[in-house]
Amino acid sequence: MIRYWQRHPSHDFSQRRGPNAFEKMKNFYERHSTNEPEQPQQKQQTRTESDWDYNARRKAEQDEVDHILDKIRKSGYDSLSREEKQRLFDQSKRQ
Repeated sequence: MIRYWQRHPSHDFSQRRGPNAFEKMKNFYERHSTNEPEQPQQKQQTRTESDWDYNARRKAEQDEVDHILDKIRKSGYDSLSREEKQRLFDQSKRQ
């Protein structure tokens, strides 16, 4: 806003109009911020698996992806089977 005022010195931004401009901006943002739904409270995920199981599953998935990436590094993408390519694609969508 200061840059705008510097670039447009012909506008009258005196002491009496300055606070009014800030008050208008505050009101504008308050109106628009109250219309947004609170997503964190609406979306609560319930996991049936324990943290231990979740972490073990994620580690196994990551190990599998690492193995596929090592295979690509050593032999190239064309050496992957159809299932490996699909697994890599699916994991890239999850991340």
